[in-house]
Amino acid sequence: MRETEASKLRNEREKEAREYRKQFRSPRARGILLAVAVLLALLPALLIFTLWHVPSDEEARVETVAQSPDTFVDDPANLLTPAQEQDLLHEADDLPHPSSVTRLRFIVFDDSLDNVNDSVENFMRDTHPAEIGPDHFADGALLVGAAMGTRHQFIFAGEDVADQLALRSGSHLDDSLEAMAEGLRAGNIPRGLLAGARHATDPELVYEHKVGDVRILRAALPVPVGLGVFAAVLAIGAWPVRRVEKRKQRVGEARRNKDLLAREYTALAMRLDQIDERARSVDSRFVHGELRAQWAQVSERFLALDAAVRDLPVDTDSDALANAAALEDAAQTLEDAQRAEEHIDQLYRMERGDVEVRKAHLAELREDATHAHTATAKAGDEELADGVEKIIQRLDALAVNPQDQAFMDTFVRVLGDYRLTMEALQRRQFTASDGVDDYAAPRLWEPEFRYPGYVSYRELRLWDATNNSPSSDNGTNSGFSSGFSGSGGSSSF
Repeated sequence: MRETEASKLRNEREKEAREYRKQFRSPRARGILLAVAVLLALLPALLIFTLWHVPSDEEARVETVAQSPDTFVDDPANLLTPAQEQDLLHEADDLPHPSSVTRLRFIVFDDSLDNVNDSVENFMRDTHPAEIGPDHFADGALLVGAAMGTRHQFIFAGEDVADQLALRSGSHLDDSLEAMAEGLRAGNIPRGLLAGARHATDPELVYEHKVGDVRILRAALPVPVGLGVFAAVLAIGAWPVRRVEKRKQRVGEARRNKDLLAREYTALAMRLDQIDERARSVDSRFVHGELRAQWAQVSERFLALDAAVRDLPVDTDSDALANAAALEDAAQTLEDAQRAEEHIDQLYRMERGDVEVRKAHLAELREDATHAHTATAKAGDEELADGVEKIIQRLDALAVNPQDQAFMDTFVRVLGDYRLTMEALQRRQFTASDGVDDYAAPRLWEPEFRYPGYVSYRELRLWDATNNSPSSDNGTNSGFSSGFSGSGGSSSF
């Protein structure tokens, strides 16, 4: 879908949020905890502390260069808009530039094999064979990407890059993959990819891993008595450290939410009548009263935001903590209203004959129907497979002339039939497990919303994989089925 002003505003806020999160760590509290543990371990640990080699600054530091690496975006399923691809390339220039990285490649898949590592290997061999060898990725290569359909993120690197940036395995690779998760879960692919690349190439974080991890390992191998004392102190001390960091996080989020309300509440309030008019003017049959009812819900919540809440003080940490919950609720209400505005605008423009919006909606619906057809055919459900195939044919016919006067009437009928097909598919293939509620259609203010009462196959599949299936290990996976031994790994979000 085409990026709108509302989505651009959200992306700007997310960039600001990254700056706030840097404040949440508490190096001082962690340092005090480690010092106390070492002191209490006493003499049993001294021998290991003396003999264990810690990399020197020269060995651990990451050399950087002024010139940014050649950067590319591979998006075979066209999940990114051209504007998002350009923003991704532009913001990549602001990342650190380790001397070993000569090519940075962002890769976005819609779907992947069960082991996404195999999909990356196959893609590179088919598309960029010069950047992958028999056993390793080419020197100078750094690959950062995600498979959105199967909810996997990955980071791979050439051997020289993996050595310099500690990306073979371990906590730095794990943390770099984890850094991607928040943006990807929110559906903001560029944000997730950039967060992973930034963490992976950050010289200070690499240094902390190379030096800090060795120190932790060295501290974890004293004689039995010292080890027991050391581990006990760490276990007991971790609780107050977590409290300190959680407190800092709440303070930072309260101030960020206060700033968001100060900057954007008034502007949205001034647009409210215009949004309300658009919501009432969207009159296609697929809307009925549901869209207006949901807009009434979110707009009433927005109007109920009291000025006293928006003016809550956050100057001191104690004020910020006291007001954090109220400010969080208010900021969430504001974001819900902004997202509802974006979705209403999409439907309004579609009805009013915006050809680009119509093409985008048709393409998205056809792609979803194609995946549904593949799944139903694979399951041997000929009735549903035939029904979905006919819907695809009708969508193709609509795409021939999206500016036709009868477009909306025809589109509404096709969408209605597809919605009924998805309801049947949900009953047959996506039955909720015990204790799990059936998947409900996204509401107007939720990111996945497209049309009132509409549930896509993609959302059903994601719900089944994430909420309706037994939990699985989300640890880093560094293996390839072919025996390929490239450095890096993948995880799931």
